[in-house]
Amino acid sequence: MGDDALAALISEAKQISRADSLQRISAIFQCIDHLLSLEDSKCGYEAVGILRTFPIFPTRRGEARPTLQTCERHDGWFIADQPRLLETFHGHLTMLAFGAEDLARMSRLFRALLIEDRLLSKAAICRPRQGLASVVKDDYKSLLLSKAECISCLARNHLSQPSEISKLLRDIEVRSVDEVTVEWAVLHPSGYIIDTHEDIKLALIVREENSVRLYIRHSDADAQNLPFELCEQLSQLCGIPFEHRSLLWAALLLNDIQLLHDALGRGGIFRAMSRFSTYMYADQLSCRNDSSSREDEITQVTQSNAIRDDISLISKSSEDSEIPTAMNSSLPSMSRSEEQVTGSNKKVSFIEQWQQISVFPEADGHRTQVSFAQCEWVHPSETGHTQLDDRDNMSIAQLTDSYYQHRVPRFTPQPDIIFCSTVEELPEVDFEGITQGQKTLPARLQILDPGGQTVFIARNSNNPTDHEPAFLGEVFVSEFLRHVLGSAYDPDIHWTSPLRTRLGHAPFTVQDNFPMSGFYIDAQTGQAMTDFLKANSVKRAAEWAYLPPDYRIDVQTTVDGASAPFSWSALDLDMARRWRVRGSSEQQDRIYILIRVSDIYNNPSVHMFMDPWDMISEQELLIRTQSNVLANIHDGSRRGIKLTDFQSNKPQERDDTVSRKSRPFVSAIPHLYIQSPLDEAAKEIRLLYLLPGRGDEDLTGELIHSAIAGRPEYDAISYTWGSAIQPFKLHTPEGYIPITTSLYLALMRMRKCQEPRMLWVDAICINQNDNVEKASQISMMPDIFRWATCVYAWIGEDEDGSLEVLNTINEIARQSLELTMPPRSGDDLIPPIVRTFWNNLCKLLERKWFRRIWVVQEIVLARDVIVWCGDQCVPWGHFCDIVSRLFQHAEQYSSDLLISRGSSAGSVLRLDKLRKDCWVSGEFEAKYQLLSLFEHFQLNEATQRRDKLFALLNLASDNCEELRPDYTAPLEDIIWRYACTFVKNGHMMELLYRSGRSSDHTFPSWVPDWTSAPYPRTLSKWKCKRKPHRFTAASKFHLSGELGPGKLLCLRGYLVDHVSRVGTRPSYTSSFPAYRQEISAMVDEFLPNLTPQQTTAVKQRLPIGDFDMDSEEAHALSERIDYLNDIWAAESQAYNAIASRFADIFSPAVACGTDMQKVGIVPANTHEGDRIALFHGSRVPFIIRETDPLDGHYRVIGECYIDGLMHGEYMDLSGPWRDIKLV
Repeated sequence: MGDDALAALISEAKQISRADSLQRISAIFQCIDHLLSLEDSKCGYEAVGILRTFPIFPTRRGEARPTLQTCERHDGWFIADQPRLLETFHGHLTMLAFGAEDLARMSRLFRALLIEDRLLSKAAICRPRQGLASVVKDDYKSLLLSKAECISCLARNHLSQPSEISKLLRDIEVRSVDEVTVEWAVLHPSGYIIDTHEDIKLALIVREENSVRLYIRHSDADAQNLPFELCEQLSQLCGIPFEHRSLLWAALLLNDIQLLHDALGRGGIFRAMSRFSTYMYADQLSCRNDSSSREDEITQVTQSNAIRDDISLISKSSEDSEIPTAMNSSLPSMSRSEEQVTGSNKKVSFIEQWQQISVFPEADGHRTQVSFAQCEWVHPSETGHTQLDDRDNMSIAQLTDSYYQHRVPRFTPQPDIIFCSTVEELPEVDFEGITQGQKTLPARLQILDPGGQTVFIARNSNNPTDHEPAFLGEVFVSEFLRHVLGSAYDPDIHWTSPLRTRLGHAPFTVQDNFPMSGFYIDAQTGQAMTDFLKANSVKRAAEWAYLPPDYRIDVQTTVDGASAPFSWSALDLDMARRWRVRGSSEQQDRIYILIRVSDIYNNPSVHMFMDPWDMISEQELLIRTQSNVLANIHDGSRRGIKLTDFQSNKPQERDDTVSRKSRPFVSAIPHLYIQSPLDEAAKEIRLLYLLPGRGDEDLTGELIHSAIAGRPEYDAISYTWGSAIQPFKLHTPEGYIPITTSLYLALMRMRKCQEPRMLWVDAICINQNDNVEKASQISMMPDIFRWATCVYAWIGEDEDGSLEVLNTINEIARQSLELTMPPRSGDDLIPPIVRTFWNNLCKLLERKWFRRIWVVQEIVLARDVIVWCGDQCVPWGHFCDIVSRLFQHAEQYSSDLLISRGSSAGSVLRLDKLRKDCWVSGEFEAKYQLLSLFEHFQLNEATQRRDKLFALLNLASDNCEELRPDYTAPLEDIIWRYACTFVKNGHMMELLYRSGRSSDHTFPSWVPDWTSAPYPRTLSKWKCKRKPHRFTAASKFHLSGELGPGKLLCLRGYLVDHVSRVGTRPSYTSSFPAYRQEISAMVDEFLPNLTPQQTTAVKQRLPIGDFDMDSEEAHALSERIDYLNDIWAAESQAYNAIASRFADIFSPAVACGTDMQKVGIVPANTHEGDRIALFHGSRVPFIIRETDPLDGHYRVIGECYIDGLMHGEYMDLSGPWRDIKLV
């Protein structure tokens, strides 16, 4: 048997003809189905898939003679997998010509052929006829409620809780009618709805958005009868398995409780939990008090508007189930131990798990779990002498929540916990939308010894479905196709993706028998594509020249390199299989092409791969996961056709019939624009004279030189570059200038219809290929942006509800400015917290423009700023003020918005605070030192690492020649030059406090990585309990140090102690309780002579770094946590939050013991034998590691907290102070 037998049966199936009887065909199909169930049929599903294209499936409508068809999507026949459905649709639909009993033995075959959507139990929808006259029957509803406990028992296999069952039954509205007249509709495999015919039923349950209706006949309602058809409907509503329908009917008919339980017991059904009556009472009470408050808590049993007629005999498989392909053997699968909840070797059934696992502790009747509250904190910056001015006594750091976010356990009412036997059974995670009004967050349950449970929840702060890379990749491919196909290419036809609307094209609508893909090129248009493939030496392309195939082009874009994984759907994978390049003897009418766009933002690379299915077979394209297919092209695979430089190739001949929209590469001047040098001595800049245009006309303009001292009139554009790919062109009399998609969209919006416009745009007005010019122009940025008439902040096109957000902001601002009596604040226009407005607001603020490092100086230096999104404009001041008010309003009602504030609104409010502080006197004044700016804008992103240094220079009060931008020198030389300048200016301790974190040994260990995100935090600013509320380990000594040869930093210091023990439990979130326990154990081991009171005091202050728990910050933290949760004591939660924040300084922390019987907190990469050192002028001690015993060279590991060493205890000792050389 096995694969050989299956191959023989497939071969026999291919030869099925009209001469074969239905019995013989059925027997072949059933044998194939049986072999698919055997473990030795490894490649069975893939092998069987080939049968889809063969006309071997006997179908008929009514009593007509069977005909043989394929099972491609355009072949619209169905499978009547229930006798009732066969009777209902007989004569109305074309159906597979087998009986329901035979069809039940072909379930695996249907799965392998990907035709389960043809099962009428899934495709058919039953709806009540419009205008059906009915009467409400409450007494019939009472009958159903009286049997709620029995229904719950039968539904437990589907994990319906008693409270859910009772709520479902209470919500049913029973209506009696003369005849239950219904209308049938069927979902065609191609996606459209077929309205078939009317029918008469005995009962029908319809679930609508906010109600459930049961329709029965008057005769059945009056006689208290229960037609079996009602049991079928009720079974699907409550999730009762097919095999228990008869038991449900018996349960509804029997009134003797004991007899009923005996009947259920014989059927293998266990009694419901003793708490059922409690749930019923609680639900009824809740219903009386507030019937609407619990509606969102009920789990929806079905997503369809109408309950389907029958439950299929065919086993249901999810969309993420195993793909029936040849490479399944290489896919990772869960081991048996991973499938089980407990450590038992016996596989536990769903219903046994439901019995064994207690999610409702009996002790006190309350359900509790460990969940997480998030507390966010950052101290005001103290870098340098001048701090950010207060606004209402708040610094920038206090104005917004910090990047550092900490999680502490808290007890909350426990949700229902449902254990699934496999990963495939987990429900789909909905990141984009709202599931029953609430967000869906991914989580993991950790089961600890002995029996403790912790749930880790990933807060969805960043949008995981960022479509920007995919959009940029598709834009590039669209322009490539325009280049290759010429006038034949029409993006409104051939670009078959919803993302095309972002470029101004018509929305994409799925058509019948039309495959949805990134791009679809039909055979008539595809002749030019075939010629392109032939010119690039694609095998067999010459054979397609006379009968060109259709091309399905799939674009997969990633921000990482070419070998990075990308996600494929099961449909993509199946289409790659079905549209693969076949043998030379077969006519090729369809081709699947994969275009791989990688490293889209920094160094884009685009390659075209023919026949990815063949790459899978050759293991050049690797499938890495079983669900949500993850694939990657490994480094040793075929190179594909490189498309990145397609513009340099000869374009298609100009066609006068081509619209301007479809020929961005057609120009009278076909060559690249060559920029003439600027006069640096005259401080010249380039300005873009953008000519007027309408709609999709080509961008045209001219570059002119102008001295900034002459004060020319112009507007500047602040935007994010996006991808480095430049698929569009700006046409000038001297040649074309390639531009990015982001800039193209911005210029199309900025262009006027009837008059030219003078603009300054960095990508066009600065020669990006001249590093010397770039450095010179960056130094002129203060004048360029300060003298611009207006700076337009282009944040992108309208999407994700941004139009509604900006309209709301404008309206609130307008009402706030109106002179009315009494004055109006506009707060009445703030949308309710439950609306999607707030989700869209966060999405808007999380756009890349708000995270771009160059934006900081562009906005701060500008005199006037306008925020521009799509076709909406908002003055910057109004935008920031209203955003601040919106979040202040939200924080009063929603902890979720409170948590989101740090990542979304924070960047906007920090930038606005800086801008206002720098323009207090009406003129720009730099007030902050560069190190302080590094810290406050640590999360802003840059294309090049060095840009994180250069972008803030013009805002720094300590800007000098030594810090000048340089794009020619290596990065390590620039970092060293900056480090030397900071040491020269007396900031060596500021460097040392944040040093030791980088794993890059290119730089000295005492030089921090200013280009990292987040910026390294420092223990020196920790607010301790003892006055002056800062550590003073050696701060009373004058700082003494200098630079030495070989990038050494020589400091006067004292080697205090050795580390003798390093903990093994770092302070990661998952091991934080063990980290706390290890600190306690370390205290017991190294400080055995302390009194119990002293021991307790040390154990309390070590995890929090002797934090001042009586401070205003601690009280504010307690109040915030108490607002989020009122079950745990707020002080206890505040303690855990502070301990977590303290440990994060060390990234991560571990406990340690020393030779001198000290206990402390040190970085996790500390080793036994490392030295503890104090340096003159330092607030805290440091861990250093000896690298050269002869020369006394040490490497900095990082700051540390050693109890008994933080407040100058060793400063009175006449110890051996010495010169310590740091490398």
